[in-house]
Amino acid sequence: MVPTEQDAYTAPCLREAVAMMKMCPLCHSEMPERYNYCYQCGEYVGDTAALKPALSPEAEAQQQQQERVIHYGCLTLIVVWIVFGLWFFFHMNR
Repeated sequence: MVPTEQDAYTAPCLREAVAMMKMCPLCHSEMPERYNYCYQCGEYVGDTAALKPALSPEAEAQQQQQERVIHYGCLTLIVVWIVFGLWFFFHMNR
């Protein structure tokens, strides 16, 4: 089955269709993530995660630091939202 341009437009979410693309290592054509074989050249592209280069320890530590900052930032926003919500609730019911 050869995908058409129409397949990208019939996806349940356009963002999902764009984000879930992978590239053939042989002919460099893009295809949906669910495909195991390239529809242009027939090359196996099932597990492209193994083809990605490993991160250096410094880059991995930097990525973990960025994720930690994002997580703590989200946690802080949630706590502030809860505290403000409780303050607003108790001060509006006086």
